[in-house]
Amino acid sequence: MRISTKWIIAVTLVCTVLFAGCAGNTPDNSQPNTNGETKKTDAPNTSYPQEVNQALEAIKALKVGTSVIVNNKTYVIASFGQQPTAGYEAHITNVELEGNKAIATVGLEPPQGDAAATVVTYPQTVKVLEGSYENVAFVKEGDYMPQIVGLQKPLKKTKYASENIRVIDYNPSTAEIAGIARVFEAVVSYQMRDAQGKVLKRGNIMALSGAPDWGYFELELDKIPQEASEIILYQSSAKDGSLQDEVHLPVKSSS
Repeated sequence: MRISTKWIIAVTLVCTVLFAGCAGNTPDNSQPNTNGETKKTDAPNTSYPQEVNQALEAIKALKVGTSVIVNNKTYVIASFGQQPTAGYEAHITNVELEGNKAIATVGLEPPQGDAAATVVTYPQTVKVLEGSYENVAFVKEGDYMPQIVGLQKPLKKTKYASENIRVIDYNPSTAEIAGIARVFEAVVSYQMRDAQGKVLKRGNIMALSGAPDWGYFELELDKIPQEASEIILYQSSAKDGSLQDEVHLPVKSSS
């Protein structure tokens, strides 16, 4: 069957128009910042470095902002904790850069349209900045965004955590502890106990920030009594001094 030249030209024109229309509907993921450059927002399911994935998992239940530096790139993370339904969208709308400081404006969009599925979700988002920004601050649209202050070790999820005290690194043999805490006046208290519950040692350490932010803290005890069984991290109740937000850490004392 002979195909006319006019028919071929017509089909070619239609395909060209359709292709141009599709290209015009491609979303623009770039967002401007104050220095006139653009920083591309990563698409969903981007493969991040292990340190970033560990941080995302460690804070997914928290409403908090933090950052991770890997290979001269700063991964700015905004996490909005547990939400009751699907459909929530976390986003970083802008990042202002000044020297080695970055200020990220973040927000959370509620479900739109029809009723969202009743399933627990943990909306998070990541924006990648070229360069190392040691000081990253967060501003939430219309509200304050808590952040992690003074973080000195990689964020990792461990089983040692309460609502407001989270251990991110622990050595049971040396009782070296690193963690983050959201506590009143940045005071993290501790007790070392034996197997019968007798207090062998007690004291306080200061996190690098108090609530509502999460402050980094470290605890390293000079000597562990042989009879020591556990270390308890907690904050004291302002009302009656009782232990709150207890985190129990097993101790392996050297014989």
